[in-house]
Amino acid sequence: FIQVVTMSFTERELKIVFSIIKYLQSHLKKESLDDEKKESLDVGLMCVQEVFGVHIDDPVDQTKYGSSLSLDEMFCQTDDVDMIRKQEAEKLKNEGNSLLKENKHQNAIELYTRAIQLDPSNSTYYSNRAAAYIKINDLQNALEDCQKAVSLNPNYSRAYGRMGSVYKMMNKSGEAREAFKKALELDPDNPEYKTNLENIEQTPQGGPGTGVSGGMGRGVPGMGRGIPGMGRGMPPGMDPSNLGNLMTSPMFMNLASSVMSNPAFQNIATSMFQSQMGGEGVGRGEGGGGGEGGQRRGRERGFKAKKC
Repeated sequence: FIQVVTMSFTERELKIVFSIIKYLQSHLKKESLDDEKKESLDVGLMCVQEVFGVHIDDPVDQTKYGSSLSLDEMFCQTDDVDMIRKQEAEKLKNEGNSLLKENKHQNAIELYTRAIQLDPSNSTYYSNRAAAYIKINDLQNALEDCQKAVSLNPNYSRAYGRMGSVYKMMNKSGEAREAFKKALELDPDNPEYKTNLENIEQTPQGGPGTGVSGGMGRGVPGMGRGIPGMGRGMPPGMDPSNLGNLMTSPMFMNLASSVMSNPAFQNIATSMFQSQMGGEGVGRGEGGGGGEGGQRRGRERGFKAKKC
């Protein structure tokens, strides 16, 4: 017994098959094929028609599955669809740019996302969305979009510039430096990249406040970036976890003496003390007279109290 297996196909699939059969059948009339190849093609077409249950010469199938377009024209139509999608994506990008200028950042992100869905190969859409993410401080998404943009277009200087800004906001100065270097390499005349790179180059590796500055800007004048004799770290042999030994160390005592005798340090300490005294007077609601005024009014109160 021969078992006949009936296969089910959608109407769309049968329309595609019918168009392919029609296309291949047209080659039977071409002189480019010899008789043997034409015979093989003819047998193959018969088999295909039997398998799918459509017949090129059947008027019913022609009406149901036939198309006014040839297979070549269908491919051209697909190219047109891609072009339409790209045009729509570009329109969404431009609308997103307008919203970004109006500080409507979340709305801009939504439009850039829709543009990416229509044309995911366009690096500009990722870079622009990164700019919107930066505005709302969503640094991780911004970084990922910058990375995607440069992967699609390795010569995209603006994406590298935005990547540098993201790394800078993340306090990753090394990565920011490399990103700005790459951006400047691709766009040497861009003043923004130059300025950002110069700022990072001039920043000490430890960041502001390295050494004894401790919130006093770049440190005490005349003392470099740290305590004299200590460089950027603890002296050899000193264990910072053992505070008792550290405080009684002769080397530490010499260093402390050097710091305390430094005129610049003394000036800063005096200024800080005076500022603190004045601040306390204002903080207690004593008015603009500062610490001295507060002390004077204190003495006056004391005098009145004695008289009572």
